[in-house]
Amino acid sequence: MHRDIKPSNVVITPDHRAKLVDMGLARMHRLDRNQAELTASDMTLGTFDYISPEQAHDPRAADTRSDLYSLGCTFYFMLTGEPPYPDGTMLQKVLAHREAPRPDPHDIRPDVPVSIVRIIQKLTAADVQRRYQTPNELLAELLLAAAELKIDVGLNESYIIEASVDRRDWFDRLVPWAAVAVLLVGTLLAIEWALPESTDYAEPDPSYRQVETSTARPIVPGESGSAGAASGVEGGSIAGAGTASSGAAGSAPTGGTLPMPIPSADRTKGADSPMVLPITTLVVGETTMPATPGLSPIATLEGAVERARRETSIREIQLAFDGTRDVRPLVLPPRGLRIIAASGRRPALRFRASQVEPGGCAVVIAGDEFAIRGVDLELQLDGPANREPPSLFRIEQTYTGRTWTEIPIQEFEFAEGKFTVLATGATSPTTNGSAVGAAPSSAAAATGRTNATETGTTMPNGSGSLAPIVASLPSGPAASLIEIRRPETFFLKLDNVDVVQYPRITVSRSLIRGRLHLLRALPGTPFGLQCQQSAFASSETALLLGGIRGDALLPDELLRTDVELRQVTLLGGGLIDLRADESTPAPLLLHLATDRCWFVPTTGTVLVRHRLLTTVDDDHLAWDGAGNLVTGRPLLWQREIGMQPDRMVEPGASLFATSLASLERPQLLDEPPAALRPFLSGSTGWERFEGSDLATAAGQLPTGVPRRAGVLADDLPRPAAMR
Repeated sequence: MHRDIKPSNVVITPDHRAKLVDMGLARMHRLDRNQAELTASDMTLGTFDYISPEQAHDPRAADTRSDLYSLGCTFYFMLTGEPPYPDGTMLQKVLAHREAPRPDPHDIRPDVPVSIVRIIQKLTAADVQRRYQTPNELLAELLLAAAELKIDVGLNESYIIEASVDRRDWFDRLVPWAAVAVLLVGTLLAIEWALPESTDYAEPDPSYRQVETSTARPIVPGESGSAGAASGVEGGSIAGAGTASSGAAGSAPTGGTLPMPIPSADRTKGADSPMVLPITTLVVGETTMPATPGLSPIATLEGAVERARRETSIREIQLAFDGTRDVRPLVLPPRGLRIIAASGRRPALRFRASQVEPGGCAVVIAGDEFAIRGVDLELQLDGPANREPPSLFRIEQTYTGRTWTEIPIQEFEFAEGKFTVLATGATSPTTNGSAVGAAPSSAAAATGRTNATETGTTMPNGSGSLAPIVASLPSGPAASLIEIRRPETFFLKLDNVDVVQYPRITVSRSLIRGRLHLLRALPGTPFGLQCQQSAFASSETALLLGGIRGDALLPDELLRTDVELRQVTLLGGGLIDLRADESTPAPLLLHLATDRCWFVPTTGTVLVRHRLLTTVDDDHLAWDGAGNLVTGRPLLWQREIGMQPDRMVEPGASLFATSLASLERPQLLDEPPAALRPFLSGSTGWERFEGSDLATAAGQLPTGVPRRAGVLADDLPRPAAMR
């Protein structure tokens, strides 16, 4: 062990190589727990900005994983310029390493790739069992991330990385650390070179769009000609390849982030043949392929998922076909898995609602990590009209048998795809269940409201009274791209919990269209959503949220939902609809951030709507952001108490002393561009919306209106005919 890995102990040579120095704390022999207590001169704890929780608590309990923790903190410093927990006394820092939420580089550097953030957070897991268990596991993950980001790390030949190596002297035991440090710094320098200098997502650099993660290939060892041949198609494997059950060396761990074993030149002495690698990637659509260690062809996605449920080493499924394939509902394995398009391919999956239980879902995500990239999905509503439509993805969270203080980091990524709901024989989409532009009902028109308004709020008719909002309820439930489901009693089980990790969902460079919600959480549950460079085109509200039980045991600051939108275009429906009911009457604290977004709702839409049973404090909502464009002058926010409008804020009103005080007043556009009117009127269905329509609409904006608000058409997936 090194015991004191920190930035000052990593030096960069003139030829850009990283070296780990200061081995003064490295001990040649393992510590004996039965020996007498060590004095301060016999053992140095290390630097408290980078020390692992177990090393701070008991230096004799530290092992290789403690050094991995310090390396993760160093990596965090290299990306952000500060340690993970820079403030406080020595004791406060030690407690932070043990109890505080894991550091997220995105808080300082939003441009850091998600794959790198995931590696850092696994390195700095407070629970040693949830970290990388060896430097080799980290090395494999770094190589996979480098392949995704198209970073050349200088490996020009095949290597084998051993799962465990028995070394006889301290120098050999430290050699893997040098390799990891070199690759870590090399990857960082390559990231810094490849990423734009600005961290402002509002104006994406073209170089960002050149990083095509959907087509990234895993590191393929021995690609130029490995011995062995693939046998079979459905469930086929490389000849002689082991699985998790066979106990072959190099098998991937059951937890964490999709590690892929990579060969290494460092072989065990006396070995005359290459080590056998477990299958880590299944390739759907390739009936025959060159024998490649770690990869195996398979005929169908259903077969690939079933095999991944049996073999714990499988962490990735590549779709090596073009066009649309019908797929039956899937239940993913309870560990990290990602489904990506193979290089040069653009696959599409179609699910049929008639094959899913009413109110069910097409894909159940039971694990803590999932990613889908470069794959288009369609949901065909081919059942009866009164049948409750399913969700495309459901995140199931029950945590059976887990301790609450050890809840893992949950990461779910949906990137570079088109997600579409298609209705067979359906008429043109309508807005909230009524035709776009329809007049309010006579009952609604006759209803007058005179409740107090927010400071500076006036109604569209200029009277200052609170007239009702026109037709806001849909005619029936809609489908959802993502559904988060937790038991109603979930928060009653979390007594005496200080920190809880909630699902963090990323949607990027995607087009979501048709009659669906982007996300639904009924009953409510805290989560984090970051949506960037995407378009949502639907008559439905993007986020449909519920309340929580009034007797929830968690403190208010943990019952919080964070929604961040950067360069997102929202067309048709509202942004958020929070509905409390008698069983879940308490609203969640909602922090909403919108930067350079373009909102183009239909007539009578409310962007953020709270439907409550009783009056609550205004601090349940905080909305900030800048550079937004709003078309059609919808209400920015409305609160209803018992179905009666209570407070509301218009886009042109003063936001001072409201829940929107931190929101820069958006620029207003009275009329939508002509290219969007067929969709807003209902004459053209939202499921037909393409990025090219958005490009045309942007070109029709009046002079003086910023064209940088909303997603750029070039960032959205293109129609199949244009690829």
